[in-house]
Amino acid sequence: MSLSGVQNITVPSFEPTLRRLDEDGIRWDVRQAIAHGFSATLLALNAGLAPAEMQRFVEVAVEEASDALQIGIEMPIDSFATARDVLTAADRAGATHAVLGVPQGWQPAGEDEIVAAYTELADASPLRLVLPVGQVGFPEHIGGGVPWGAWTRLAELDVVRGVHVTSWMPQILFAALQMFHGRLEIGIGTPALLGAMPLLAREYGVRWLSAAQWEMWQSPDEPYIVRFLEHTVAGRKQEALDIHWRLAPARGIAHGAGLLDSELDGMPHWPLAKYVSWSVGGNGGVTREPALHVRPHQLHSRQAMLRAIGIEPRTDEDEFLVGRVADGG
Repeated sequence: MSLSGVQNITVPSFEPTLRRLDEDGIRWDVRQAIAHGFSATLLALNAGLAPAEMQRFVEVAVEEASDALQIGIEMPIDSFATARDVLTAADRAGATHAVLGVPQGWQPAGEDEIVAAYTELADASPLRLVLPVGQVGFPEHIGGGVPWGAWTRLAELDVVRGVHVTSWMPQILFAALQMFHGRLEIGIGTPALLGAMPLLAREYGVRWLSAAQWEMWQSPDEPYIVRFLEHTVAGRKQEALDIHWRLAPARGIAHGAGLLDSELDGMPHWPLAKYVSWSVGGNGGVTREPALHVRPHQLHSRQAMLRAIGIEPRTDEDEFLVGRVADGG
């Protein structure tokens, strides 16, 4: 398995009652990821799903993707027991990799406990694993929230293949590069580091934009981020720079409107993620509680940032609330 290209995030779709998965809506979003030119999509399993629904979500996505798209998953954070069962089922279904997470309420005392817990998880399933580098729930007394020593030891396992950097802070990025360059694939999962990609590609061979809402910056007809990465990896500096500056107006609007704040008080903003995707062709639809609301200023700012980069957004919010498939497409 090659960890490269651009990987987006697919949030599950639900039928209007929110009681069942909308499998047609999930298939729609998988096809959209393919249309965007993404190499993989990461399934957001922690968006209000029971373990059986997590497994079905993976099965539907893998079936729809066929060989056109890699299907990764985020590790369920209910418990290590749930994670073990779901990772094993996901591997059987044909998923390619999983990004590790921190089970809710787990407060490891130190790195030995972390290594033991994730080694046991790795031994239970052959699914390839990606180490998160960012604020994902580890206690601050362990590496400032990143268990560097534990990750270094786990990197020796055959099933561990990459790191997923979600922090914009340079000291965290370069610590990850120093520790894992040449050993694991390094993925950049935050738009705040796009400007560093030419340097990272040239000096460190980075060729992977790992899981993030990359639809924020492109559409299937205008795949700016996919083209940016292609130019960057190929060494076409000017072409990559042209796209970087083409996106500058959208970056300003997104930052000013708070569209890049993926979490509020520790809660992922899944409805906003669905809206971002829907505005450029995704299925849309509301998500299960607990969920945040998409505010009017966020709707208008999202539309403005797309128009600023030459993309006409979808604006029928009634359709968004039920999902394109449920609304008749």
